[in-house]
Amino acid sequence: MEYRDGDFFYRDIYAGLFYFVGQEIAYFRDTPVWSMSYAGGMLPAADMNQAREIYVMLRQALQQMPPEQPLRGPPTLTVGPCRYDNLLTGSIERFHGQERIFAGESLLYELHYSGGLLV
Repeated sequence: MEYRDGDFFYRDIYAGLFYFVGQEIAYFRDTPVWSMSYAGGMLPAADMNQAREIYVMLRQALQQMPPEQPLRGPPTLTVGPCRYDNLLTGSIERFHGQERIFAGESLLYELHYSGGLLV
C-alpha cells in the first residue's frame, strides 16, 4: 500500500492474512524518516468464524487513532462483545506497543509493533 502527498511518501509492505508481518516507512524527499514494524494476528484460540468480527473491530479501532499519538488505535474501545486494547509505550519518535482484541475474556488477536524516527 502506498500514498504520496507532495514531498512525503508512505509505504506499507506486509505478508500474511490471519497472521501477518509488515513494515511501514515514511519518506520525506525520498529519504526514509520514520518506520514501524509489526507482527501478529489471530491467535489459535480464535475460531475462523470470528475472523470477520475481529477484523471489523480492528478497522473500527484504527479509524479512531488518536491524533496526539497516531500509532494504531485508541487505548481502549468496546463494541458489542469485543474489546480492543492498545498498550503503547513512548511517542512517535520512539515507541513499542501491543494491541489486543478480546471477545469477553478470551484473547483472540494480538499484534506487537515498534518503531520511531530514523533521522
